Order: sequence, then C-alpha cells, then structure tokens
Amino acid sequence: MAYPPPPPPPPAEEGGPVSDESKTWALIGWALGIVGAIIVFATRKEDKYAVFWAKQSLIFSIGIIALDIIIWILAFIFWPFYLLTYLVALGALAVWIIGILKAYGGEWYKFPVIYDIAKSLKI
Repeated sequence: MAYPPPPPPPPAEEGGPVSDESKTWALIGWALGIVGAIIVFATRKEDKYAVFWAKQSLIFSIGIIALDIIIWILAFIFWPFYLLTYLVALGALAVWIIGILKAYGGEWYKFPVIYDIAKSLKI
C-alpha cells in the first residue's frame, strides 16, 4: 500500500535556511535604504528573503525621512525641537545596525511597527 507524498516544505517567509546569496541581497536591500530596496525589487523579486528585508528597509527609510521633516518644521516654530534630530538619528542608527546584523545573519527579524506596514506592500 502506497503512502501519499509528504507535504511540501513551508514557504520561505515562515523561516528556514537562507542562502549566502540571499543574505547578501538582503544586506544590500536594508543597508542602502530606499535605493537598496529599489535595486532588490528590480533584480531579485523571486528572492523572498531579500524582498522581506527590502520592504522593511523601504518603510523604515520613508518613516525616518518623514519624522525628520516633521521635526525640522517644529524646530522652525520652537528651536529646542532641533535637539530631537539627534535622538532620532541615534535611534535610526541603532535600528539600522541591528537590521544589518539580522539581515546578514539570515534571521527573519520583524521590526515591530515596520514589519506590520511592510507586509501589506504588494511589491
């Protein structure tokens, strides 16, 4: 009596091993911000790991730019808001470094707010 074939492996987005090439493209997608995300979207659409990181990079970069614009507008109204730019830059640098380490480490790390927005992107 024959048994049915085993079920297919889970989709890559649920985790699993990641190739070195995917790690490199994920690093490019994350570390280069909007430009890196566009490069990954244009060249590696089938690489789920690289696209996973590129989507998060796109949302993170746009969010930081928007936050900087808001702070600069507030700084023109009340100059001490200018000091917030340093805090935002320090926080962004920390998140950026964490992203670099996680992307090249092969982890499917989901940044709390960033991932929730990024997963809704239809790219």
